Amino acid sequence: MELICVTGDEQIDKSKYIYNKALEVTNQAKRAIVFVPSQARMIAEEEYFNKTNKNYISNVEITSISRFITKELQKSGHTFNKEYLTEGAKRLYVKKIVSENKSDLEVFSKVADTPSFIDMLISYGEHIKKQEITLEDIKKVEGLETISKKKLEEIIKLNDKIMIKTKENHIDNLDLLQIFCEAISGEKIQLKNVEMFFHGYNNFSKKELNLIKTLLLHDVAVTVSLTIPSNINEELKDGIFEVSYKTYEAIKQIATDLKTSLKIITPNMEIDKEKELTSLTRQIFNEHNNDDIEYKAVDLKIYSNTEEEIINIAENILKEIRMR
Repeated sequence: MELICVTGDEQIDKSKYIYNKALEVTNQAKRAIVFVPSQARMIAEEEYFNKTNKNYISNVEITSISRFITKELQKSGHTFNKEYLTEGAKRLYVKKIVSENKSDLEVFSKVADTPSFIDMLISYGEHIKKQEITLEDIKKVEGLETISKKKLEEIIKLNDKIMIKTKENHIDNLDLLQIFCEAISGEKIQLKNVEMFFHGYNNFSKKELNLIKTLLLHDVAVTVSLTIPSNINEELKDGIFEVSYKTYEAIKQIATDLKTSLKIITPNMEIDKEKELTSLTRQIFNEHNNDDIEYKAVDLKIYSNTEEEIINIAENILKEIRMR
């Protein structure tokens, strides 16, 4: 089993590394699955073409986690004794539970009937289930204002009742994820000659982390990309990379638990020298420059408006372009 973490901030082209690595896997007569968030799947396919210089997908499968596991469970002949919980059905359940328990609400009593509250409850409910947050977890949180704690407690109590009700006859994506992991563990689904890539997920749920662990336990190589500086250290846990740092720590813990190594790869920063030189040329001859470029290859600045300096810089740029 191989566990790789592809790191680098926004300037590092992790997409190019992931897609080309996946393409290499297919060239070895193996199956490559690239998981991306469901809302980014179409964009990811276009990005694949750009990063691999291919005009076809080849054998690389670009999909979402839920789409893939549903397809694999169906292929294995798994039968469901419960209906899939659609967004429409979920909304009806939530409205019904809220209506039945409105008298128990204090903080949200005046807004319980509004569509915005239902939307908020659905959104919070998904996060609560993903991260397996309980009422006891909220009570243990220190430094939380009383009103905020009260709001969260009411949301969790309502969500618990919603989950009990929906679980009787329905399953959702998170339930499918658990069923899929159990099917792999029970060898009802066998994933051979396959490598999996998780791209664009900086915040894994506990169930998604369990999927990664299950895959590794059954000899599936896993690569995860994270938007986090390559020099990972504890200072990152309180800044803008806080979520990515926590995810990195969780992945590192999986490697520790499974007694396997975690390989860290940071792709080289690509520099588009020609694009930068063209932009700099525009700056010389135009007062305003709208190019949104962060210069990495060259850094030329005009400190005076003398003809000699402008000619000197222009000649240097032309010389650089000729060399290309």
